[in-house]
Parts: sequence; C-alpha cells; structure tokens
Amino acid sequence: MRDFYYTETSVCKNRKSEKAKYTILFIFSIISWVLAILSLIALFGFPISQDNILVSVLIYVVFIAMFVASAIILGRLKFRFCLDFDYILVNGSVRIYSISNNVKNKKLAEFETSDIVKVGKTNDDECYRLCESPNVDEVLATSNFKSDSIAYYIFAAYDGQKKIFILDCTADFIKSLRLYARPDVFAKGVL
Repeated sequence: MRDFYYTETSVCKNRKSEKAKYTILFIFSIISWVLAILSLIALFGFPISQDNILVSVLIYVVFIAMFVASAIILGRLKFRFCLDFDYILVNGSVRIYSISNNVKNKKLAEFETSDIVKVGKTNDDECYRLCESPNVDEVLATSNFKSDSIAYYIFAAYDGQKKIFILDCTADFIKSLRLYARPDVFAKGVL
C-alpha cells in the first residue's frame, strides 16, 4: 500500500512588520540580560555603604529581578510574531505545527481523522456556536488573523479534550482530508 502525504503552509502576509516586531523584542531582551548582568556585577563590585546595607542590597536585587523577568518575558513574547503554520496529512493523521521566524518549530496538535467531529467554513453559524462552547478550546492556527481568504475549521475530540482549529488552508487540504475522514463530518457547502 502506498503512503499518502500532503502538506500545506500558511505564510504570514505582513512578513516585514512581523519581522520588525520580532527583531525589536529580541534586541530589548538582549539589553535586559546585559543590564541584569551589569546590575549583578555592580552588586558585588562596588562598595556598599555600611549604614543601610540591607536597603542597598535590596535595591540591587530588585533591579536584577526586574531585568531578568523582562528579559524572559520579552524573549518568550517574540515567538508570537512572524508565525507560519504547517498543516500535514499523513495516512489519516493530521499534524499542525507553528513555525516562528522560520527557526522554531512547535507541534500544536496531532490527531487522527477518526477523531474529527466537524469540518466547515469559519463563516458558518456552526463555527461560532462551537467557539462559544465552554468546554471547547479554540486554537488559531492561521498567521493571518484577519484573513481575507476563506478559512476553515476542524473540530476534533481527542485525548479527552475538544478543540476547534481555525486554519488558513486551501480547499485542496480539505479535499485530501476527505480521503480519510467520515463523510458525515463535513458541513454542507464546504467544497
């Protein structure tokens, strides 16, 4: 039997502005780390007055903690910009990855097509109803949050959780999904 493999990538449309935001956060993260190290050197390198030694050390510790916290927060925040998404279908298994700045690859989900409950377009009432359900997690797997193209959703129940994935894929991916998923999971007018 031959293996079936289909992959598609949703590329960020505002690459230039997203790359600029990513670079700015990266630079400020590095500056925060440098300031934290300089504050640590200042704590041990400069003489501290004996009158208020506790206050002086506390001030240095607060600055060091503030710079380290801002470096960590900015370093993690930068991965929210310049995002692309890969949608992969391999022999009935769906995998969704986010790719940050063409470097960091993170698996968002992996489930079988037998776990799919519903597939449809995001402008359907069914999609809005599912997104508003209290026990359903919404996962935006599109780099274009205000997409002008037709976006699709996949509602899947796997590993004891229910998730709705908003995808910026083409109709070819949905057609490939039809090869393995049950025919009753597709909403009317999907293709």
